[in-house]
This record gives sequence, structure tokens and C-alpha cells, in this order.
Amino acid sequence: MRFFPQKPHENRILVLIDWENSTIDNFAVIGPSAFSLKSLYAEITEKLGEIGRITMSVTFITTRDIMRLSEDFYKLGIHPVVSPMVVMQKRDPVWHGIVDEALITFGRELVNETTSFTHVCVVSGDADFTKFCRWLQRQGKKVIIFAHAKKLSASLAECADLNDNGEQMLYTFQLGR
Repeated sequence: MRFFPQKPHENRILVLIDWENSTIDNFAVIGPSAFSLKSLYAEITEKLGEIGRITMSVTFITTRDIMRLSEDFYKLGIHPVVSPMVVMQKRDPVWHGIVDEALITFGRELVNETTSFTHVCVVSGDADFTKFCRWLQRQGKKVIIFAHAKKLSASLAECADLNDNGEQMLYTFQLGR
């Protein structure tokens, strides 16, 4: 990630990527070979560049995927964090990722620890992020939503704030095009 001197009154954006919601679930539909992290992130950064400067990008991801994509994350300036796993006790123990909860907790801590972010971009369509986005707005942060077109929940879509032109900062993408 490159750090540049901050311009006065420049919008500074924190990007939180829900890896499972925005990518992994779609592999079954498009296949891993059709997915391009670089293309997806280029689309996101192009649009966010019109709003301000990305100061940090974070994603929670499985150990397997972080090993497979670590070089891509490094080149793109995305900070990958290994997703916590918990055992769900049913008949047989099953490991389950808690990506949403971890990403929300991490995002809250970042926002509480620093006042430098003016905007938070949530890359997910998952309704689990609705309360978090409302909390961000109460903290005075503008919310930007990027989501897969077919996975965007109505409640999360309503959280997207308006930009300076009065347009909602809600953007959708299609994987595998």
C-alpha cells in the first residue's frame, strides 16, 4: 500500500471486503479460473477514486485462500487477515468461519481508534452488515456499498449514503464477465 500526504478536506476511505460474500460463493457459478481479484478490485478502486483516497483495504479470508492469493493481495494493497473459525456442535463437529462478525468487530475498532476515515466502503451484499453501517453513520462516517448484483440485500442497499452530487453510493458488480 502506498501512503501519500493527505490533502486538506480529502475524503479518506476504509475498504472492508467480505471475501465470502463477494467472491467465494460465486466460484461455483463462474469457476475459480474465471474470477479475477485484480479486475474486481480495479472496478472498486476506479469508482472510489472519484470519491476520495483509499487509505486502507482489509479482508478476512480462509487460510487456504490467503495462501493462494497472498501475492495478489500484496500487489493490490489489500491487507488479508486469516478468518477466525469456530466449531459448530451438531452431530459431528463442523468448522465454520465467522467472517462477518470478525470484519464488523475489526471495522468498529478501526473507526474507534482513528478519526482519519471519512468514508467506509463495505464490499458485501450481506444483510449482516446493515446494523454496522447504521452504526458507522451515527459515528459521522459516509457509507459506500459495493456488492454482487445478485447478492445485494435490500436492507444493506438502503444504508448507502449520497455523494456530493446527491447520488446514492451504491455500486454493483458482476463476477466472471
